[in-house]
Amino acid sequence: MPSVQLIEDPKVKAACSPLDTLQQEVTKAYFALREDKEVMVEGSGSTVIDHKTTSGQTLSKIAAQYGVELKDVKRTKTTKYLQIGEIVKVTKPGKKGTEAKFTKISEATAGSEIYIVIETKHLQEEKALINVKQGKEDLFEKQNSAIPVQVDDEEIVKIEAVVGAFSKEEDITNKKDFEDWAIVKVKLAPKDEEKQKKWSENLDKAESKKASLYLLVDVHSEHSMCDFESKYVDYKGYVGEGDDSRIRNHFLNEEGAWFDVKKGCDCGKKDFDKKFQCTRYGKVYGPVFWGTMKLADYKHWDELIKDKKVTKEEKEILVGMSENEGKLDSVQSYDSEILTVGAMQKTVNPQGKGEFPIQVAEFKEKYPAKYKELFEDCGWTVESNTMYYKDPNDSGATKITGSALKTKIREGFKEAEFKKKLKCTPLEPIAKASQDKDFQAKQVEDFIDRLKNKVLPIKPKGYSYTLKQYLKSKLGKATALDHHINRPGYVKTDFGKALDTFFANNPTVSKNPGEWGDKHAEYEKTILDDYGVNRRGTDMKGRYNKMKAKF
Repeated sequence: MPSVQLIEDPKVKAACSPLDTLQQEVTKAYFALREDKEVMVEGSGSTVIDHKTTSGQTLSKIAAQYGVELKDVKRTKTTKYLQIGEIVKVTKPGKKGTEAKFTKISEATAGSEIYIVIETKHLQEEKALINVKQGKEDLFEKQNSAIPVQVDDEEIVKIEAVVGAFSKEEDITNKKDFEDWAIVKVKLAPKDEEKQKKWSENLDKAESKKASLYLLVDVHSEHSMCDFESKYVDYKGYVGEGDDSRIRNHFLNEEGAWFDVKKGCDCGKKDFDKKFQCTRYGKVYGPVFWGTMKLADYKHWDELIKDKKVTKEEKEILVGMSENEGKLDSVQSYDSEILTVGAMQKTVNPQGKGEFPIQVAEFKEKYPAKYKELFEDCGWTVESNTMYYKDPNDSGATKITGSALKTKIREGFKEAEFKKKLKCTPLEPIAKASQDKDFQAKQVEDFIDRLKNKVLPIKPKGYSYTLKQYLKSKLGKATALDHHINRPGYVKTDFGKALDTFFANNPTVSKNPGEWGDKHAEYEKTILDDYGVNRRGTDMKGRYNKMKAKF
C-alpha cells in the first residue's frame, strides 16, 4: 500500500489507498435525431380517492372536479342512478413527464434541423467548441474547411455547447443520462439565401449528389493541471487511413463513414409559397389552390393522340366535360376528405386511402424516378394504397396519415384568416406534382380509363344492354362520365329511370338499342335530355346544359 509523508516533517508518514486518475475524455461526437416520449414520473404512482357524492353531482362533474377522465371515476354500487352519499372511487393518474432520446444518423437533407451530440467523461460544465467540416469534396466549402450552420436562427461557424447544460435547461425525466453530454441543435444550412442556392447548385453538380461532412471537437478545460487548456483531454475519435482521419479530435459519424448531406426537394416552395387561399365548407376551414390549368388547355394532347393513348373523339369528350371539373393542378383540403387533387377531384379519404393514393401508386410504377422526385423526396409516400406525409425539412418528424395528416395540412387555416393566401407546406409539393407533364398525362389517361372500363360497361337498372350500346354521341358519353365522377353510385339507377320514361312514352320502340338504326341519334337525344337534367347530384341541370353548349 502506498504511503505519504508530511513535507514539513518527513518523519510523519501515513498509509493511503491508491489514487484513481480521472481521465478527461471526449468519447463520441455525432449527428443525431431527438425523439421525445411521454412517460410516468418515477415514484408518482396513481392514487385512489373515495369521493362522497352530493346533490346535483354526476360522474362527469366529479371527473371534472378532480381533473381526470370519466373512465377514472368508478361507482361502487349497482343501482341504476347515482345516489347522494354514494362513495365513488376516483383514480388520479401519476404525474407524466417527457423522456428524451438521441439516435445517431448518418445522413440528412440540406436545411434539416438536427442535433450534434458530444459524449464526454469528467468534463462537466466545460465548454465544447465544434466545427462542422467539409469532408472529401469542395462543395459547401474547401475540403477540411468549416461550413456555416444555424444555431438559434444565427449563422455561425464555431459552435459552442457546455457539457451538462442540456440536462439543466430541459424539463425531462432522464436528465442524468445527459449530465456528461454537450448537446446543440443546428440547422444544416447557411442563413443567407444566396449561399443556400449555391449549396443546392453544387450538390446538383456533384457526381454523388451529396456532401460528406465530419465533426472537429475541442473541449477547453479550466481545470487542467498545466497552462495548455486541453492537453489532458483524451479524444476517442476515429483514427483510420489518410492524413485527415488521424486528427485526434476529428470525429466521423461511424467508423469509416462520413456524414452525408443531400439536396432537399424545393417541394414547390418557389412557385406555391403563400398561394393557398383559406376557404371554408360549412364551419370547416382549410387550404385551397384553385389551379391554373384547364383540362381543355392541356399542352400535350397531340402527343397522347400520336402515342394512341387517347383518340381525337375521347379528347373532345373530355374537353366538353372539363368545364364541370376542377383544374389539372387544383388541390384542396377543406371538407370531409383529407385532400382532393386534380381535374377528376380524386381524394384521400379520412383513413388515408382513396382514388388519389391509387393514382399515385400507379404513377410510381410507371415513373419511379419522377415519383421519387415529386413525391417521396418532398415527404409524400404511398404504401399499400395509403398516403403518408413526413416533413422532409424536420428531421424529428414522423410519418403521418389519417386525422393527424388532416390536422397538419390545415394548420393556420382558421376563421380569422378567411380568404387570405397563406403558406401550406404539405400541399405545395402536391400542387407542384400536379403541374408535371407526365402526372397530368396520368390524369388524362385515368379519365379515358374510367370512361371505357367503368362507365360505358354499366348496365342501367332493369336493362341487359350497356351504356356503350345506348350512347353513341360525344354528349352522351360525356354526360355519363360527368355523372360517374361526381355520383358514381347513381348512374345505373338514374339512367335506368330515364330509359323507363322513354319506353313508357314509346312502347313500340325496341329495348335493344342495336335495332334503333337511323333513329338512334333521335332516341338517344330524348333519353339524354331527361337523364341529363334529372340525374341526382349537385347542379346536374346546369352541368348538362354547359356540356350541350359544347357539342
